[in-house]
Amino acid sequence: MEKKVGIGVVIRDEDGEFLVAVEGQKLNVDQPIVAEAYALWKAIDVCRELRLVKVLFEGDAQVVVNAVNSATEDLSFYGSLIEDMKMLLKQRTEWTVQYTHRTNNEAAHLLAKESLSIQIDFAWFEDIPDCIQRIVESESLCNHQ
Repeated sequence: MEKKVGIGVVIRDEDGEFLVAVEGQKLNVDQPIVAEAYALWKAIDVCRELRLVKVLFEGDAQVVVNAVNSATEDLSFYGSLIEDMKMLLKQRTEWTVQYTHRTNNEAAHLLAKESLSIQIDFAWFEDIPDCIQRIVESESLCNHQ
């Protein structure tokens, strides 16, 4: 049985305005925590490719957030992924990772769910995917109040 998870990433500017959305899949993943780690990896990779300078990554998996922010070596079964992210984050002093409640990541979770029905990664630049349009617009309104 093929164990696959969906990955969703939403990137906003400093005012909370939508910039980029990415959805994709990762195969052979059977632990939710590993899926969350891969989602953060994807977000880091996209921001690196876009050469963004100041980035705040918000994740709703407290274990992953704590792991990448820890000075202690991660010896878990997904520790090599965590250590790779730590190395990239150390090179970018204006990149930080913090915890946020899952309700603040609703658009990313919806993208991850939708990505399970596709075969390739998709990215949207400036055009908001239909499936998250309402969520992104309502979150944007909340950020401006």
